[in-house]
Amino acid sequence: INRVLGTRIRFETGRWAQEVARAERGEIDGLSASAVHPERADRFLFTLPYVEVGKSLFVKTGNPRGLNRLEDLAGQRVAYTQGNLAEEKLLRNIAGVTPVPVASALEGTNRLLSGDVAALLASDPYLYWAKMRDLDGVEPGLVVPDTLPLVFSIRKDRPLLVSAIDKVLTAIPQVQRLAIKQRYIAQTGRGAPTRGPDLTDAERNFLRER
Repeated sequence: INRVLGTRIRFETGRWAQEVARAERGEIDGLSASAVHPERADRFLFTLPYVEVGKSLFVKTGNPRGLNRLEDLAGQRVAYTQGNLAEEKLLRNIAGVTPVPVASALEGTNRLLSGDVAALLASDPYLYWAKMRDLDGVEPGLVVPDTLPLVFSIRKDRPLLVSAIDKVLTAIPQVQRLAIKQRYIAQTGRGAPTRGPDLTDAERNFLRER
């Protein structure tokens, strides 16, 4: 997006719940890798989805508790990322599960390996995260059937930023979109340059001022 628009959008990383709170207070301009939630519609505008990710329940290697079906989670404690509404809603819809919020993927992994929780609910890129840290002892257990479309959630006073990002997302060829996704999920593929989108004068003026 920066390459196509000539912008200097930058990421600030941190614990998800804290970054959501910062975005809601207007301290940052928005959230990446977020989902469309009615609960946030009064504070954010949502871009077009740019990728869909799956969710899985990760377990200790060998799946010692035999968690193979959603029904097997009854009576179990399952960790999820604090502030992640999609994961919280999913767990609350599974009968008998005790959702356990954790501040980070590392905390969730440690609690899983220690036996404090039976499983960790996380998205596909969790395996990339674990691989980059040489973590072992964890494997996908139960795959959640539905995928989750991810968007940028942008503060409501930045509508031109949303429309400009949407035009870039629309212009990205499917082959490059797949290559970007594979980089962080399968560690393969590189994309090709995209042509610039047709921005309005208002959008261009707004982006030049950022």
